[in-house]
Amino acid sequence: PATVMARSSAFLAELDTDRFATCLLVVLDPDTGLMTSVRAGHLEPVLRRPDGSCVWLDTPAGLPLGLAAPAAHPAYTTAETMLEPGSTLLLCTDGLIESRTKDIDQGRDQLIDAVRGGPARPDRLADHLLHTMRAYTGQEDDVAMLLLHRASGRQHTAPQMAVTITPGDPDSLQAARQALRTALHRWSLDSLSDTAQLLASEMATNALLHTEGDATLTARP
Repeated sequence: PATVMARSSAFLAELDTDRFATCLLVVLDPDTGLMTSVRAGHLEPVLRRPDGSCVWLDTPAGLPLGLAAPAAHPAYTTAETMLEPGSTLLLCTDGLIESRTKDIDQGRDQLIDAVRGGPARPDRLADHLLHTMRAYTGQEDDVAMLLLHRASGRQHTAPQMAVTITPGDPDSLQAARQALRTALHRWSLDSLSDTAQLLASEMATNALLHTEGDATLTARP
């Protein structure tokens, strides 16, 4: 996501139109609920947890797209969040909360209250938000929103590999490399295998040299 955002910003800057745009990009694994997001001057996502509590997700802010030349543009930073079963995610433009006659912090607080007290179904929640936030919407800016609800049910766990390396067992490091190689093949990441095994060997060796116990090597796609 960070690379996509950086290239999009570079493309817009190279058009030389003096225009810029805000953007929020979220990549969600529907099986595990792992959500990766990156922000370019846009509003943060809003998360309603299964217990009903609501928050603006703490996502690092980057510059809007096209605002700086590619060579001078600071890197975008990604954030990871687990979207639990029963959670609702809201992405929206600032037209939903911003008005010339009202303070934007007031709009942010009102939106959190509206999401917290709204219906569970995304379509009904969207209608509820447009009705509740009508004092802000339709005045100076357009409104766009995307709502996603992760259904409750059996929670999938993210695929992960974990293997223990023991100082007194010289074969354990080789076994760890083999386990990593097998896991990468299972995740269709064979192209990373050589580099990943080299890095894993270096990290495991340092861990064994500078600690007094076993080392555990973990990896996930």
